[in-house]
Amino acid sequence: LEECPTERMILWHGAPGAGKTHALRALAREWHGWCDVAFITDPEWFFGGSPTYLFDVARHAAGWTAVEAARRSKLIVLEDAGEMMSAGAREEAGQNLSRLLNLTDGLLGQGLKVMVLITTNEPLSSLHPAVIRPGRCLAEIEFGSFTAEDANDWLERHGSDAIVDAPATLADLYAILRGHDPGRVASANGHHVAA
Repeated sequence: LEECPTERMILWHGAPGAGKTHALRALAREWHGWCDVAFITDPEWFFGGSPTYLFDVARHAAGWTAVEAARRSKLIVLEDAGEMMSAGAREEAGQNLSRLLNLTDGLLGQGLKVMVLITTNEPLSSLHPAVIRPGRCLAEIEFGSFTAEDANDWLERHGSDAIVDAPATLADLYAILRGHDPGRVASANGHHVAA
């Protein structure tokens, strides 16, 4: 993929600690050759405030010349923004959801080479039907826990002797690598681990 696709929304969802932020860093590195990444820390203000803010981010040259910037795509990242897309989002946040959908699917986004990647810990069932309708997303990816077997393979590849006997998130595995007691990490997340 080296050109901004027709579908402009990417939705990543899953439990906290499942690896969404880790994957964001990897995606930004992988797409660096053709796509600039903008991380939005205030999504409510980005969509609900002045439209100038939205356009400034969408058209920001990121240090490229005007000609280079016009060729490149932009990925706007909204981390943990599930509440913006909830079933009641239109009533609770006014135009935020409408502006998001307009930026990804509507006339506003058609002239821009902009994709929006949204991460959320919310289950898909809690999101507004307009967000998850067929054809809306370029990718809808669920991040889950590693199986015990995959978690143990991962730990071994990373030099750990710990053994897990239940599913574990990426955050759990990194905690074990940093020296946290595997049993305490697991019990905090409802899993059983043997060291």
